[in-house]
Amino acid sequence: MFSLIKKSADVFDIKVNENPFIPLLNFSFDRKKRFENDTGFGIYVLKLFNEIIYVGSYCGRKNGVASDRWWTHLASISSRFIEINFIKQEKPSFAQIKTKEPHLVEEFLNEKKIKFHKEYANVSNNKFFRQDVFDKILCITTEHSKNLSLVLGNGSCMTYPTRIAVVNKYWDDIRDFKKVDLLNAYTFYYYKIPESGSRYSNLIRFLYSEEFDIKIRKNFFRNFIEDDLINKIKPHANKFKPVRETNINIEIIKDAEDIKDTILQDLN
Repeated sequence: MFSLIKKSADVFDIKVNENPFIPLLNFSFDRKKRFENDTGFGIYVLKLFNEIIYVGSYCGRKNGVASDRWWTHLASISSRFIEINFIKQEKPSFAQIKTKEPHLVEEFLNEKKIKFHKEYANVSNNKFFRQDVFDKILCITTEHSKNLSLVLGNGSCMTYPTRIAVVNKYWDDIRDFKKVDLLNAYTFYYYKIPESGSRYSNLIRFLYSEEFDIKIRKNFFRNFIEDDLINKIKPHANKFKPVRETNINIEIIKDAEDIKDTILQDLN
């Protein structure tokens, strides 16, 4: 049987920044805490006000699921953290242009703000989010060095229109969050698949052995289990992907189906 680990967002120490350019993007991460059994293959679920808003998978062996995954979801599905990247970092980077072609700096930033407007205008339909965040991002200049990564990216914490649509749904509450409110509103569930056990033994041996290439194991887990759960649960912050056919052993498939059914039953 897998382990179900339930954690509120207090696995993070959050810092409140004073007088930021965008007043409500005033949180940043000070520490990401570890907890027992926080590595290995597992499915995690994020709830906001007890609604399932995101489903993801973790296959890591080093830093733990909170440090590697959860902080990015808390940041991006709250829009209260300065670490968010609304636009993906591209080459040449802002730093390279600033060094080699300083006359193109403003033009480069304006291009990114146009892209931001195109991607997020339709989902920024909460009038308060519009005035609190969306409009202020469009006012960022090269002088706002601490805010440039919001539209230029730095590779740390991407968000997407699906996530910002959820933020807009709840923004009337989120915008008023103090630190303690934010930590209490978000809850993570981690369905950790153990490294040994009689149940799901075929899947366990497949995922944790060296017999198969790690890419094959991760791709199977992410597509056949994670993507299928996303398609069935339909969390609003997720993107949807079709589940591909696989030639993995039928006994492994049966265990994977059992895992999915058990998770779905638990969530219902």
